[in-house]
Amino acid sequence: MPDVDGLHAFALMREVDPKVRVVFMSGNTGAYTAEELLTLGAVRVMQKPFGNLAEIPEALRAAARPT
Repeated sequence: MPDVDGLHAFALMREVDPKVRVVFMSGNTGAYTAEELLTLGAVRVMQKPFGNLAEIPEALRAAARPT
């Protein structure tokens, strides 16, 4: 989505489902730090390039767990 950054997409998803859980995966989080994204409700923030690929399914399972 060229005109929507990850945080804006997250806000749009929350309009549909306020309980949506997300994992941010990015090489550049833009103006936001990982800590800010977590404070805003991200389940996890993963930086690319991924150092350990085994962390990806672990992060997605964490996002899929009921709150």
